Amino acid sequence: MRWLAMLAATAAAAASTPLDAAATPPTGFHRVRALEPAATYVARKPVRAWCTKTYLGWDAYMHRVMGDSPVPNGLATAGADDLYLAPLECDNLLFATRTASVAAILPALAGPIETLTHEAIHLRGEADEAVTDCAAMRTMGAVAVRYFHVTRGAELKKLMTAAWAYHRSGRAVYTTIC
Repeated sequence: MRWLAMLAATAAAAASTPLDAAATPPTGFHRVRALEPAATYVARKPVRAWCTKTYLGWDAYMHRVMGDSPVPNGLATAGADDLYLAPLECDNLLFATRTASVAAILPALAGPIETLTHEAIHLRGEADEAVTDCAAMRTMGAVAVRYFHVTRGAELKKLMTAAWAYHRSGRAVYTTIC
C-alpha cells in the first residue's frame, strides 16, 4: 500500500510539471493535445503529441530525421518529451477520442493505438525497438480502454487480435522479443 502512495505522489508531481506550451513544432506539424493524456499515461511524465495533416509533410520530416530508413508511423526519441505521429494514426486516434462507440473501427485502431503506446514507451527512456514494441503490446489494452472508448471483453479482444497481427507484420527489429 505504501508503494501505491509513493506512485501516486510521483504521478501527481509529474502531472504538475507543465511542458513548455510554446514549443516549436517541426514545419507542418501541429500540437494535438487530445492525444497527450494517453501518451502521458504511458510515458509516466508530461508529453507533447505532434501531428501533420499530410503524408508529404510526414515523409519530408521522417527523411530529414531518419535518412533513407523505412518511414515509420510514429517517432520519439528515448527520454524526450515529444512524440510524432503520421497523419492516418492521428486521424484514427482523434476519431476514437471523440466517438462513444469504436466497435466498427477496431481493426483500424489497432495500429494507431499500438504506435502511440510504442512511442510513449520510448519517452520513458527505452531505446530498444523490440523491447519497446513488446512493452507496447502489453500496455496498449489498458490505453485503449482508458482513452479510446474500447470496452473490455469482445471489443478489447478484437482490438488485440488486430494489434498482434499488426505487430507480427512488422520488421524483425520490432518483433524479436515477443
